[in-house]
Amino acid sequence: MSVTSKQTAMNTVSPASLVIVDPLLRRLYQYWERERGGWPLPARDSIDPIKMRYILGHVALIDVKPGPQQFRIRLHGTELVSHLGADFTGKAVAEIPLADARKMALAWFTAVAEHGCAHHQQVDQVVDGFNRRFEALVLPYSASRGSGVDLLLLAIRCRTPASAGLMSRD
Repeated sequence: MSVTSKQTAMNTVSPASLVIVDPLLRRLYQYWERERGGWPLPARDSIDPIKMRYILGHVALIDVKPGPQQFRIRLHGTELVSHLGADFTGKAVAEIPLADARKMALAWFTAVAEHGCAHHQQVDQVVDGFNRRFEALVLPYSASRGSGVDLLLLAIRCRTPASAGLMSRD
């Protein structure tokens, strides 16, 4: 099924254009900015789960593989698992069986990996046959401050109560 959308256009986040509504996502973006300092990207070893415990269940870590953009889910947070009805830890994004979600994720991840900029999106649409309302933030990290993007931090906050995964419609 194709995506039917009230989705906003792809947003690259900059301090002048912050439109992050969810306070936890806004807090995460501010943490990323602090860790980045004056560098284009923060180093991946600056990710501190203790400093992000307020949002950990809503986070996925995605490894960026060299060559044609390949993305592998290193960690899939418990809240994301609950909303999607499946744990994709260890899977390549291209293996996600949800076609609309996979297409959306690949578009976001490719843009962030290529441009090294944060990405923010508010989604209110049917995705893979389910009404979804959420806000997403994708943040790039590098192995060392001068290198390219090799890790993405995805945080998603749903704006509706948790569903029973794929078995019900929100």
